[in-house]
Amino acid sequence: MAKGDSVHLRILLTPRGNLGKVLGNMASPIRVQETVKAPLDVVFAAFTDWERLGQVMFQSLYFEFISEEQTGPGTIWRMIIGEAENPTPATHEILTIEPQKSFVMTSDDASALETMTYRFRAVGQTTEVDFEVSPQSKGFLMGMLVPLLRGAVRKACLLYT
Repeated sequence: MAKGDSVHLRILLTPRGNLGKVLGNMASPIRVQETVKAPLDVVFAAFTDWERLGQVMFQSLYFEFISEEQTGPGTIWRMIIGEAENPTPATHEILTIEPQKSFVMTSDDASALETMTYRFRAVGQTTEVDFEVSPQSKGFLMGMLVPLLRGAVRKACLLYT
């Protein structure tokens, strides 16, 4: 994607428009839909570069693969995000991947176990990305997840601009 090209971003909360219910019952998925002005193969390759995605979405402080597999199902890595004074370690695992179509991964940290699904669809020379996360809370800090995810996905969109 060329510098200056725009990215269309829509954030949907399920149930729609009811942030209180989402925060109160985090079993409700959080969904983000975006259109990127880049071909499917370019977008899919960027989103499946696990280390780069961690840097773009969460400014990871540390990244290491802990599995021999590094591209398909069974890929596991550890990442530390946050501020250096207050780091948050997390373990991520790729559960399924369909090249150029979708992947499902988990993220496990002190506050939540999240299952994330990314779906990709070519629309001419653009790509629609549909991201859905289903978090299972491990503590009261889970309410901060919604704004953090919004910011992280927006940063990922900027990866292409």
